[in-house]
Amino acid sequence: MLFSDYIATLEAHFRKSVSNEELCGILFDGVILPIDLRNKNGEPLILDKVTVSKLMNNKQNVPKLIRDNIYEPAVLSGIVKYIEDNIVSELDPQYDDLCFQMMKHLQADYRISPQHMAQFQILATPDTVGAFLAEVFIYVVMADVRTETKKSKIQDSTIARNTENGHPVLVLKGIRGNRLSDTAYLLGLLSQPKLQLPGNRNKMISLFEDAINIHIEKPLIPAWRGISTPVTINEEERRLVMLVAKSLGVVISEDFFDLGDLQWSNFGIALSGSASLDGSNDAKEKYRCIHGIIDEIYQMLDFAPFREAFTETQCIPLALENSGSRPDDNVRIQLTFPKENILSFDDILKFDRRALKYLTDHCDFEKVFGIERGIDFLSYDSSRTRSRKIMLPAYSSPFQNNDVDYSNIVPALFDYDMMENGSHIVLDVVFDEVMQHTAIAFPQLVLLKAPISEVKYTIRSKQMPNIITGSIRIGEKS
Repeated sequence: MLFSDYIATLEAHFRKSVSNEELCGILFDGVILPIDLRNKNGEPLILDKVTVSKLMNNKQNVPKLIRDNIYEPAVLSGIVKYIEDNIVSELDPQYDDLCFQMMKHLQADYRISPQHMAQFQILATPDTVGAFLAEVFIYVVMADVRTETKKSKIQDSTIARNTENGHPVLVLKGIRGNRLSDTAYLLGLLSQPKLQLPGNRNKMISLFEDAINIHIEKPLIPAWRGISTPVTINEEERRLVMLVAKSLGVVISEDFFDLGDLQWSNFGIALSGSASLDGSNDAKEKYRCIHGIIDEIYQMLDFAPFREAFTETQCIPLALENSGSRPDDNVRIQLTFPKENILSFDDILKFDRRALKYLTDHCDFEKVFGIERGIDFLSYDSSRTRSRKIMLPAYSSPFQNNDVDYSNIVPALFDYDMMENGSHIVLDVVFDEVMQHTAIAFPQLVLLKAPISEVKYTIRSKQMPNIITGSIRIGEKS
């Protein structure tokens, strides 16, 4: 279903005459107004007649500025009410026919997953027509004219043949946010919204503020020698804290490190084998706050080489969809990349050894490189029928002079393989099982060192009589 279908269906159900240009303007204002979208000249964004004409004739996609901002929280939080107030209120009250006509368009769209189609169907009622129209509006704004009007003949015939024979219908999909897409979109690896990486400026400032706001009374009675030992922050840790505070523009007083009457009680050692903290609640809380800062600094120092190594790395989240009526197993997808575009295992192994140590010893690997399940797709683990390969973490001691061999460890972190083929790298992913009407995310993000506009792929499986060949377009960084 394309944006032009949506506009035409709405227009046919308006109580009064409305032009395409006027209807487009009303709908796009639901995105433009909440976040004050402006054109390159800084003026409020308005679509001209030429753009609207191209949209209605399927000559272009919805403008990129609208597409890039449709998922903004300020837009999503108000889009249902906006459509109810500005669209539903102007429609013929016979909403059943409107929902029926919209669903006909949606059901003819081969790109929509069964899960997403079920969501449309649930909302397609007179009582929830506003939410239904909002959900379809978001979908058609992101719909790609080219994939709808210029599908390859090979793909068409393959899908038709496999559907007729009751075989699985497998196709590679991109992921945008938590939805499937016919286009794959580039992301900055370390700029993903879900990541909370060490060295966050706001978090560090907040930790300093918490410590500064705790006021400690000077101790009136000195610690008893031999029974208790005053708690202090050592010189090295003080130096680090003061350097970071200065770099953040945080002013700390001379008594910032004073911990009042806080003592290490030697009674604790006798009773439990470890010293315990004695002192006021404020003193204990300040100690925890200062050590929170110190821990964050050490994490930041460990993370710095990793950040430097991967800061320019881009990535593509991908998924495999089986839209057929039968399950498939032992599905193998191979994607072909020019060497100059993909970040290969050999490229990673050339990184600073401190970055490799962080990757193997300290990195929350699934959080940084994995793909969590979304509305339209499941996580890769749901396709496993075999146990995951066990990978022992790298280990280095001071006596080994950091002589760890990462050449086998790094590839074992990822659930895909890479093979060199002339000037190209072939990335190989295997799915143990893909149920019918199901989409499964790739095990990890595909990493790139340079952008690419398209990726070619082949799909082989146990149940498919033919090899599927295709390509997926790579959109600009989203």
